[in-house]
Amino acid sequence: MNREDLSIRSCGAKSPAIGVLAIGEPHQLLHVLGPAAELSRAGLDVCILVTTDWHEAIIARFAPDAGLRIKRLIGWRRGGAIGDKIRRKWTLYANLLTLRRFDILLTPEMTSSILRERRLFGGMMVHVMHGAGDREVEGNERARHFDLVLVAGEKTRAQLIALDHVRPETCVVAGYPKFDLIDGRRMHFFDDTLPVVLYNPHFRDDLSSWPAMGAALVRAFAEGAEFNLIVAPHIRLSGAMRAEVAALAAGPLPANIRVDPGSLHSITMDYTNAADIYLGDVSSQVYEFLRRPRPCVFLDPNQTDWQDNAFYRHWAFGRVATSVGQAMDLLRSAVTDHADHRAAQVAGFDQSICAAGAASARIARAVLAAHARRHGLPAPVGA
Repeated sequence: MNREDLSIRSCGAKSPAIGVLAIGEPHQLLHVLGPAAELSRAGLDVCILVTTDWHEAIIARFAPDAGLRIKRLIGWRRGGAIGDKIRRKWTLYANLLTLRRFDILLTPEMTSSILRERRLFGGMMVHVMHGAGDREVEGNERARHFDLVLVAGEKTRAQLIALDHVRPETCVVAGYPKFDLIDGRRMHFFDDTLPVVLYNPHFRDDLSSWPAMGAALVRAFAEGAEFNLIVAPHIRLSGAMRAEVAALAAGPLPANIRVDPGSLHSITMDYTNAADIYLGDVSSQVYEFLRRPRPCVFLDPNQTDWQDNAFYRHWAFGRVATSVGQAMDLLRSAVTDHADHRAAQVAGFDQSICAAGAASARIARAVLAAHARRHGLPAPVGA
């Protein structure tokens, strides 16, 4: 995309100053960095408003030549863990003067909706929903406060509209901009050719398989020599679960097990690209894994009545285990069984993530078109 494609100066208007809020955990930035880079390369003034050195590391790795400005917000910190919580509301209030300098705020998180709800920001607010999982609409009633909401696929758009969280005209299917930044190249984390299993437990203890099954699963992999195992929970893991994973990572581990309590590998699809089989519960990362259809096994220690529950529709993408022993058996047959689930994986992915074209460019065009409409101007060229 070039400057002419996104031109709004031809409308006689001053180009909008765009602020990109990086006040959430670092993984969220990967969902808006691509659109920010597109807008910047097209000649617009785009500033990433960062709160940690993790955000800066992501920009340096994935958009080093995009011409993005970077501003450290009040409260910026260095050296914490990647999953450490950020005081989002405090950060917003402490930086109001800075935020009000922008015509458009582009953000992957929902806390900033208070700026509109409490009439603290008069510019245009755009939300790019991060993730494409089956629980993405949970708690997202705040989406109604944004002028424009970009979602990955028709599944999420239909759910948000049905729940009256958005109006149809303000919610656009844009695809998955994180895919524009990250290709499918496979990294190798082990020295052999054993199948690699990625275990990706959810961060919420009421939904996660880790408390009931995590430690026993690791022992089962350690006792066998059939698989390599990567344990990579969501970086928002907290409390006792976070402490247990950190302790496991710090201790001696056999050569076929890698435990990552939180790193850039956990959020940049290095593990989902490296794995042959996905093992998890309700994490939305299964959809990133299914960018390339592969075998999945799901863990249900609570014996959930899930078949007619939309929050668990991804469990149709593989077999479901209710015990560690059953999980190991299903992993052994996962490659053979994959033919039974591949069609469901492809259909589910297509409903969740629009793969047509570049999502980042689509979002950039949608943002500028919405800004033009807001000000009664003709749509920009190419929007």
